[in-house]
Amino acid sequence: MTGVTTDRLANDLGVGGSVRSVPPLDIPAIPRRELVTLAAYLRTGSHKGAAHRLGISESTCRQRISALLGRLGATNAAQAVWALRAELAAEIDRAW
Repeated sequence: MTGVTTDRLANDLGVGGSVRSVPPLDIPAIPRRELVTLAAYLRTGSHKGAAHRLGISESTCRQRISALLGRLGATNAAQAVWALRAELAAEIDRAW
């Protein structure tokens, strides 16, 4: 992405002016089912599609995504993915 900075992407996603301003997460504390549900939602583009793919009710799908958004302080799926991406990148940096 030529000419696009991570700060600009963070701002566009509404997570603040700097990626470093994203609060640290405790990835292991996030239930795997919430992450899997978010992934299915992103792949299918809808709660209904994600629910069908996972074999759960649409209501359960909405509850899981809502819980994950709350944990991440996000208001939509894009912000949630950005927050997770930032944390995973920080984990990799700490490991090196």
